[in-house]
Amino acid sequence: MLQQYINHVKTHKCPVMTSSARIILAKYYQLQRRADHRDAARTTIRLLESLIRLAQAHAKLTWCDQVGEMDAVAAIILMEASLQTLSVLGGQPDIYSGPSDDPDDEFRGQMQHVLRKLEVNPAVLQGETTGVPVLNLDAEAEELLCTWAPTQQ
Repeated sequence: MLQQYINHVKTHKCPVMTSSARIILAKYYQLQRRADHRDAARTTIRLLESLIRLAQAHAKLTWCDQVGEMDAVAAIILMEASLQTLSVLGGQPDIYSGPSDDPDDEFRGQMQHVLRKLEVNPAVLQGETTGVPVLNLDAEAEELLCTWAPTQQ
């Protein structure tokens, strides 16, 4: 049944990225690019592409029409766990623990922590802006985030 749902989502959902998600992903990419401990081979434009795909996949799985803040943060948490950088989460993510008593509350706490580490003002995310904010990214990253189109697979 899960396999059927995933196949259905792949073909029927094509979420659009919000400016909030764009800001969060760009800030994380910037943080990784300027980190002292960074592995230069891992922090290329492919990292940003992977973040975008993960956020889009999360939005699809939750049956959303937009890639939002929650999807961007979920992508960052997954990336942090896989890269084992822990620069944003502050400690080892407990991805192998049992179910939480209140998973929504736990995720909200993680999300607030990630936004603080990325120095993203939640007030900026509350009001969707019409244009893409200037994030001082390199040209390739800026173009990728600004021209991103949902993939259909």
